[in-house]
Amino acid sequence: MIDQDPKLLTLLKWNRWNALIITISSLLCLISASYAPLILASIISFMSFFYSQRQTWLALKPSPGWANLLTSFRLIILLASIFLSSVIGHKTMAFVLILFLILDGFDGYLARKYKQETDFGKYLDMETDALFVCLMSLFLYFEQYFSWWIIIIGLLRYLNVMAEFLFVNKNALDPRLKVAVYIAVYLFIALLTPIFFDRLIHFPIVLSASILVSASFIYTFIFKIKNSP
Repeated sequence: MIDQDPKLLTLLKWNRWNALIITISSLLCLISASYAPLILASIISFMSFFYSQRQTWLALKPSPGWANLLTSFRLIILLASIFLSSVIGHKTMAFVLILFLILDGFDGYLARKYKQETDFGKYLDMETDALFVCLMSLFLYFEQYFSWWIIIIGLLRYLNVMAEFLFVNKNALDPRLKVAVYIAVYLFIALLTPIFFDRLIHFPIVLSASILVSASFIYTFIFKIKNSP
């Protein structure tokens, strides 16, 4: 049973609080027309995540493990590039984020190679990717590439976490859709296309990716509801 592991229980508790914090801070970003609330909230939330899971990553050599070091680097360049986007320029930011996406394929490899696969690393990677989607959605809204609906796409992961906490049994079966990984990658790439391509090209790409990822979340949520013990 999932709640028999104290470390995992602490991790899941953080995940729910993080979803709430990111959602609220994203709304504050809309009110203030600034990335600062989300970036500050993210730093605080991830610091608390590292602290709560310190027994796990301190046991890895070198701490917090090669894969987690890489994911932490990805998190830093994500926050820095978005925060400094008006200074470094949108295309420079986009190239930094392309590096962010490329490196995403290596943390899992490093974890397997050095036998450092942990739930901590899994969630660190997953929540870093979710934050990328959230920040890029805000960026696309602030720069007027898309209207308000893109914000919902950015918050889907967090809204889903909170909805599952409220309505889904913690022991519900997970459908584990293999196609979900490809949909996520498509969305990550799609969110960068407006910086490089005209609306005629980028709009259908972002829209189709948004529809696919929404359908994936909805399917998974309904599946878990129906398959709860």
